[in-house]
Formats: sequence, C-alpha cells, structure tokens
Amino acid sequence: MFRIDGPGATPDNKFSEGDPANGTRATVVTDEWLNSVQEEVAQSIEGDGQVLEKSDSTQLSKVFGRRVIRVGSVSESFSGLTDPISNAQYSVIAWHAGGAVMANPVGGGRFVFESDRPKSDHNGGTVISPTVPALSAQLSISDYLDGVGETDSTGTGCFVRLENHIRAVDFGAYNDQSQDSASQLSAAIAARGLTGAIELPTQLRLDSPVTLDPLSKEYRFYSVDHCNINVTHNGDGFIFDGQNENYGAHTWENITIGGPNIYFPGATYTPPSTGSGLALADCFDCTFINFKSYGFQYGLTIARGYNNKCVGDCEFMFNQIGVRLLAPDTNLNDFSGAKIRQNRVGGVLIDGTGGPPYPTGNKFNKAYIDSNIPYNDGYPTGGPGDGSTSFGIKLIRAYSNEVNAYFENQEYDIILEDQSSYNDFTKTRHAPSSDFSRLGKIAFKGAGVICNKFRNAEQISRNRTDVHIETDHVDHRNNEFLDCTGFNFIEPAISAGRPFVRNNAPYAINNGTPDGTIALPIYGYRSNPGEGTSRGTIDGIGTATATLNAQGLGEIQLGNQISAATTISAITGLKRHQFFTLWNYQNGFPVTLESGGPTDIVILKGYRNVVFNEFGQSITFWVNGLGRLYEIGRNFENQNKGTVTISDAETSALPSLPVTEPDYNYKVFVTVSGVSGSPPIEATRARVTGRNLGSIQVALEAAPGAGNSVSVDWEVVRV
Repeated sequence: MFRIDGPGATPDNKFSEGDPANGTRATVVTDEWLNSVQEEVAQSIEGDGQVLEKSDSTQLSKVFGRRVIRVGSVSESFSGLTDPISNAQYSVIAWHAGGAVMANPVGGGRFVFESDRPKSDHNGGTVISPTVPALSAQLSISDYLDGVGETDSTGTGCFVRLENHIRAVDFGAYNDQSQDSASQLSAAIAARGLTGAIELPTQLRLDSPVTLDPLSKEYRFYSVDHCNINVTHNGDGFIFDGQNENYGAHTWENITIGGPNIYFPGATYTPPSTGSGLALADCFDCTFINFKSYGFQYGLTIARGYNNKCVGDCEFMFNQIGVRLLAPDTNLNDFSGAKIRQNRVGGVLIDGTGGPPYPTGNKFNKAYIDSNIPYNDGYPTGGPGDGSTSFGIKLIRAYSNEVNAYFENQEYDIILEDQSSYNDFTKTRHAPSSDFSRLGKIAFKGAGVICNKFRNAEQISRNRTDVHIETDHVDHRNNEFLDCTGFNFIEPAISAGRPFVRNNAPYAINNGTPDGTIALPIYGYRSNPGEGTSRGTIDGIGTATATLNAQGLGEIQLGNQISAATTISAITGLKRHQFFTLWNYQNGFPVTLESGGPTDIVILKGYRNVVFNEFGQSITFWVNGLGRLYEIGRNFENQNKGTVTISDAETSALPSLPVTEPDYNYKVFVTVSGVSGSPPIEATRARVTGRNLGSIQVALEAAPGAGNSVSVDWEVVRV
C-alpha cells in the first residue's frame, strides 16, 4: 500500500481536483495505485476466510465488523456493557480487575458477543452475561460465577469465550496460594460437563474439597508446568465416588497436592488432617502421572477401585499413611515405581476388613517404600489402621497382591494380618536403619495367614541373632521363603507358625539363619477323619479295602472316628513332589496300611504292611514324579520282625503280628538267635505251631530248663 504519488498529487501525497484558472491539474489516479488498493481490500477479505464474490458488496464490512476491542477484565468490564458489537472480538487482559497491571495476568482471552445466547448460560468463565452485576458488586466470587443478581434472566445476549479448552484461571482461579480457588475450580469443572480436560495454573489454594460428578468420565486435570495445590482445610482434596464401572478414567497429571499436616513435626504435634489428597471410590482406570500427595491423613484412598495406576514420578510422602486401599473390590491397581516414603504411621495399608470381596491383585513393583516412621516422636504411637508400630506395607485380609519393592529404615517392612494369603513378595530388599534400631521385620499376625511367598528376598543383617520374622498364630501354614538370604528365623519368634525356609540364595552372605529347612511345606492338614469320599475322609472304615482321600493334604491325623479295625489299601489325590505324613492319634482299633510292590502306588519299607496300634505313630512319604508314595521314614520300630524269649519251663510264646488279613497272605519264619545257660539241644529248635489273625505261636521242641532261656527271631513275609 502507498499514498497517491501520480501526476497532480499534492506534496503531501493527497488528491487534488486541480484549478483550471491558474493551470493546476487534477490528480491522476494511476493504475499502480488502484491495483494496490484493490489487492489490499481483496487480501483483507480473503484473509478473513471469505471467498471474493462479485455480487456481494458487504464483504469488507464483514471484516470490519469483526474488529478487536480491548477490555480490562472478565469480571468487571463486561458488566453493564451497552450496545455490544456482534461479531467483534473482545480481547480481555485478565479475569480479575487489576490483572492488566500484574506481571503475569491470567484468565483473559478472546470473546465474541452472541446476541441469541441465553443469559441463563452465564457461568462466569466461558459465558458472560452483561446484566449480571460485576464481581465488585457481589459478596463472593462464587456469587458472580453463579450469576447472582441477574437483571434479565430470560433474556439473550452473552459474551462467549472463543478458546475451546478450559482453564481454572478462566473462572477466576488465582495463580497463587494467597486466596481460595475451590469454587472457581468447581465452576470450571461444571462448565466442562461430564468429560474433558481442565488446565491448572502453577499454584492453587483450596479451602474446601473439590467434588467430581459421579457420572463424570475421563476428566484430565493437568498443568503445562507443574501445579502445586495447597489444601488448607482438614478434609479431602479431590473427591470422586463414581456410580459404577462405566465412569471414572480420570487423570491427574503434573500435580502436587499438599495437606495441612506439618512434614517434620515437633515432639507434641498432633496432625490435624482427617482426609486424603485424593479420595476415590467406585473409580476405574484412573491414572496418576507425575502426581504427588503430601501432608494428609492418607495421601491417596481408593475404595472399590479397579485398574488405577501410577505413571512417571509419583510420590506419597509426609502423610500419616501414604496409600490406603479399602475393600470391597479394590483390585488390580498398579503403583509400580511409586515412591512411598516418610509417612508417619505407615507407607501402604491394604485393608480388606470391609470385604468380601477382598483386595486382590494390586501391584507395587519396583516401588520405593522406606522411612515410614514417626519423625522426632511427632506423631502419636499408632494411628489409622495400625495397632502400635509403623510399617512399610500392611495387608489385612488381602489376597494375591504383588510386591517387588525396596524397603529401608522401618520397624516392620511387611505385616500380613488376619487371613492375608497368597501374596507374592519377589526380589524385595530389606535394609535396617543405620543404627539397627529398626530392623525391617516381617510379621505374620492372626489366624489364616497362609501361602504367602517370599522369593529371592534379601535382608541386610548384621548378625544371626536379630529377629527378622515374627509369627503369633499356629494357623500360619505354607508361608515360604525361597532362595532368600540374610533373614534370621529365631525361636520363639517363629514358634507359633513356622514358615518353610530355603535361606540359600547363591549370593547368600554369612549372616542370617544358615541354609536349611525350618519346617516341611504344609499343604494343609486334616485331623480325625471320618467316613466319606470327600477331601480328608476315609471311604471304608472297618473294611480291608479302605481308601484314604488325601487330595493334596500334607498331613492326616487318625483319631477316634476309627470305629473298627481297618486296612487302608489306597491313598488318593496327592500332588507330585510333595511330602505327606500319616499320624495315629488313637489306640482303640488297629489300622493297617497296606504296601504294594515297586510299581504300586503306596510303597512301604520292604514292601511290607504296617499296623498303627499305638498312639503317636507316624509315617512320612515323598510323592515322586509318577505319583507313587515312597516311605521316607517312620517314628516306630519295624513291625514285620521281632524277637521273643522262651525261658525256664516254657515251651512257646505268642508274639503279636502286623497281620489283620487272612493268614494265607503271609509266611512266618522263625530262627533261634541266642541261648542263655545250658538248655538241652531240643530247646534250640523252634517252629511255628499256630497261626491266627494278628498272632502266631512260636514253640520249642523242649523247655530250656530252670535258669535257661532261648531267644527266637520271627519275621513276617507277604506272599
């Protein structure tokens, strides 16, 4: 563009009509100037997104109708604005008055006036009614956001924000922690509806909880930098209680939320917080990205939540308890990589007392769980979910959870309590405090804590006398320490419920209980079995063909339900490569255990039957890979052979035999094994003169005579 400079143009490049009287010519309109003007006009129209139309003489006016008008603030400048220009853009510097002179004004943006927009849509952030009194005329920001004082509630005509994303500052949230922004953030959430993203500033203060709609889904709270939220009240920061599994999937990204508790308290300090940084219930598929929660009673609480997970740098610190998972149905949550540190009562509490269903399948892989202890005695002993001591992770009625974590500087690294079972701790590392005042112990508490496994775990121990493992109940069965190192298993701390131990990792250090088995693995036991066909019963009590239904049990104890002499000819349902022990805790009736041959299922020593006829007798088997039970030991003498002594005028004896079946199944051999005195030669010849069920008669050809005796060995052989 340029000013006219053709013939007849004035010295200051303006048009002149000329003066024929004195010879001054009129200005010549040159083709160069007209083309320049044409291109300027055309480019303005096309730059506005319009296509040039020869028949439309209003295109340039449309461009001018959308001109930009600068105003000061959202909350003040629009109120009472008369005769707004439709289609013009209003450029607002900030949301709050005075924001224009701030070093970094926030909440401004671009607006247009829509004459047909209902004024009832006013929300104070994205839709502004000019007939709502300005913020300076309101009692509070929330009143302005709610449209209190609207003078034309049924009318139309509002200023509408052009940006299609929502920021908390667009609704008056302060980008600092000097003033409360809870109502402003709630207004932004309401304006977003039931789904969508909300950008947070670098700082916020919340004097009350922010509650999400139970029907909301896929909210994303994020900060381009990192938002630090200061929660000044004693309750929860964010609350979400979803209606069911179809809702949730929210994200908190690049956010640190801090509660009112002092991080490093004095000796008499009582923490005020009763809430959680995030209090989530019926929540599914939520994600915490670079999320941190400090200074609450609970850094995070999840109840009835599935598949929520941590991503990136997540921390739960300086709370009383870092992470709390509550029954029912709190499953498959993933805290892998999270740092759960310096919480003053405990790191992680998985509490299933509200079940069933109980918490299951939650993961803490490569997590950092350390120094969850009182600071300077600043928190009272005990606290939520804890009886008397601080802990790294505590499971109450929790099942099949996975932990692969680094533990350090805690009195108890792991507490398994009240039926917590089938949990898996793999490659955990347990380091004590530097002064060894906190040893990082593992405790099994209460009944029914069974089948928990520790694999390749390492305890950093200083000696073989510190207690690392505690049990307090006899019903702690089949807990195992496999390929571990450094743990001390000390009596009487483990006397109540002994775990199975293979404390022999290849890199084992000198400290820790030496490699060896503390107790055989127990696959369950059954005492005093009765008649039946189910697990732990005997099918055929009082017969010669009874079946013992072991079905995976590791121990069966015969009791007073044996109501008649019985022969057990089969034991069924045992697992390959397991141990099995059969005890006799009754002496009312003999119980014969029948042996087969080398290729049969039950194989006793010498392939000979055995009779349980005394209280406390036992036999232990190993089940090989073919499912055959091989006797590996018993606690009583061999009943298939023995010795009787015949003396003085006696000529015979009646030893008891391990025979409860017809005598034609057995042969009995007798041999004179020794003499005392000078018996006649006839007295040194022995034979079997009578056979009855359970006994024989051993006789000599002559009595040994006064003062003499003869010893006769006998042996029963099955045929």
